[in-house]
Amino acid sequence: MKKKTVVLFFLFSIFNSVFAEAQLPTGMWRATLTLNDSTELPFNFEVIKRHDSTLVEIINAKERIEMNDLTLKGDSLIMHSPFFDSEIRAKLSDNRLTGSYINYARKKDNVISFSAQRNLRYRFHEHDSSSLNITGRYLVQFASDDAESKNSIGEFVQKGRHVEGTILTTSGDDRYLEGTMQGHKLFLSCFDDSHAFLFMADCKKDGSMKGDYYSGKHFHDTWIAMCNDTVHLPDPSTFAALKKGVDHFEFSFPDADSNMISFPNDTYKNKVVILQIMGTWCPNCLDETMFLSKFYKDNKARGVEIVALDFERIPELKKASANIKRLQHRLDIQYPVLFAGGTSQEEKEKAIPQLTRIFSFPTTIFIDKHGKVRKIDSGYTGPATNEHYTAFVKEFNSVVTELLNEN
Repeated sequence: MKKKTVVLFFLFSIFNSVFAEAQLPTGMWRATLTLNDSTELPFNFEVIKRHDSTLVEIINAKERIEMNDLTLKGDSLIMHSPFFDSEIRAKLSDNRLTGSYINYARKKDNVISFSAQRNLRYRFHEHDSSSLNITGRYLVQFASDDAESKNSIGEFVQKGRHVEGTILTTSGDDRYLEGTMQGHKLFLSCFDDSHAFLFMADCKKDGSMKGDYYSGKHFHDTWIAMCNDTVHLPDPSTFAALKKGVDHFEFSFPDADSNMISFPNDTYKNKVVILQIMGTWCPNCLDETMFLSKFYKDNKARGVEIVALDFERIPELKKASANIKRLQHRLDIQYPVLFAGGTSQEEKEKAIPQLTRIFSFPTTIFIDKHGKVRKIDSGYTGPATNEHYTAFVKEFNSVVTELLNEN
């Protein structure tokens, strides 16, 4: 008995020792994604303890993205994204992490080198200095945009050398950008487990900017900006429309459990229906889904229904089902999310032939009690846009209330 007790105690001590080693050190970290030989995208995260659990919070300006699905075995760490089909895999050694960020929703250029160091609080430069203040509203133009998407809006707030803001485009906003001024150069980044955005620009005293934009490893563009208080985006209802002679929607798609759901049906009879065209890979769609999920819970009793049609970059039903279920679970989505196919133009047109086109993800369609399409909005103005988001919420509620009040 004594020998068995000694052996069990020895094994228990080894287990405790290994478990004690498998801890991600708490505190602030500075991380970088290596986009090419000379370009790194930095972001910050904080490791915290909460209720005996370790979690990571990715920081972009006012946003904190909680990652609580962590696996640490020995020196190997896997951080699973809470919303997207992506993860970070890294090795831990001496308060450093080295490994890769993998975005499984992309077919190409979906693995980016990742590294992080503990106890570094700065984002771009440890010591910043600038005599310029870029606070203001800007007309932004990207070199690759066509005439329809040519003008975007940049809104930035600078306090000291710290800069926060976003860029509003015809297809959505670039969410929470954070960075700094270093001399006459602007640096901004955002990493939210799907977007990996990096903006750099030379700024002049006349309010103009010129620089480079990177989206992960897969896309690079140049951009210019000029201070402009009056610039505005086109009406979001002008980019997509019903084909001539069409005013109703009909479709049938599977949910995440392969149950076919058709529209229209008795569930939606005499109801105002909001049709959301989205993708589980799309951060703007995530922002809208957060809004719609809460809106549905608050307004279902008034006679509102929502249906989401999911288009995936990798259009495999098994993979799409896993992505949909993850999103439904995380956001407690109580309305149907149906798998509609892939994101290619051909597949989108086949899935929704009633539309002239799907201009952007998300696209939101308002259908009245008689099944007639009344409004189609392309893109989404999310919470990072401040007063623009407030205006969106007001307009959205106004449209739905008007449709509910009709006979």
